[in-house]
Amino acid sequence: MFSDFIGDFGPEGGYLLVRKPVLAQIGLQSREIHSGNETGGILIGSYRGHHIDITSSTVQQSKDVASRFRFHRKDKNHHGIAMKAWEQSGGFQTYLGEWHSHPEAHPTPSGIDASSWIRATEAIGKKMVFIIVGRQSTWIGYTYFDRKKCMIGRSKPAKPFVAADTLVQN
Repeated sequence: MFSDFIGDFGPEGGYLLVRKPVLAQIGLQSREIHSGNETGGILIGSYRGHHIDITSSTVQQSKDVASRFRFHRKDKNHHGIAMKAWEQSGGFQTYLGEWHSHPEAHPTPSGIDASSWIRATEAIGKKMVFIIVGRQSTWIGYTYFDRKKCMIGRSKPAKPFVAADTLVQN
């Protein structure tokens, strides 16, 4: 069993909440780790002052490209799902970041991950959340601006969190 993840935003202040259903969906999709390919999707939720609340996510779509060391989100359905959430919530729910898997025990962001996250954050102009699911642990981080420079930080749990190994088991 697992619960919501509540983490901090380090020097930025505020908290990150990743809801239990999102973690469950990511965990189920990440079972694909065992096939040797990465998988992923986007994170949807809301900004609440200094806080971020992630309430849903997408999973790999049919036109996405997945390989052992890369997941490329190409399918336009991700954008469509985010736009539907935006419209149904009256502009409250929005694209907040991305998640993907790494076929390793304890994932860390690659150079490709970091550069794509910084580009996305600079385009949006707000802090964003990024999750990497590994076989035994999950890396949860965020981007933020420090004196107009985009930085990457790792969110530390504010309460106990069950790692990815629990998420990818039956």
